[in-house]
Amino acid sequence: MVLLGEASYSLYILHWSLWFIITYFLVHHLEIFQKGTSHFVACVVPMIALSILFFKFLEQPANRFLKKKMLPLGKETKIPHAATLS
Repeated sequence: MVLLGEASYSLYILHWSLWFIITYFLVHHLEIFQKGTSHFVACVVPMIALSILFFKFLEQPANRFLKKKMLPLGKETKIPHAATLS
């Protein structure tokens, strides 16, 4: 469940396009279209799986890369508090 929570942004980004692609494939290539539980499961299971893969192999490496490039090596980044700015 934690992995699904971490991959939730990927799921949010991908869900509409994947829903459309999977439904298109089911209707036009397999000629299967049943509204209901089977259609929902046929769309949701690949969406979750692809979102986790997207998170693991694209989002996490990109975050690690950006953290290395954005933070100076060996230095703590201190952000001033609003009270100390005045």
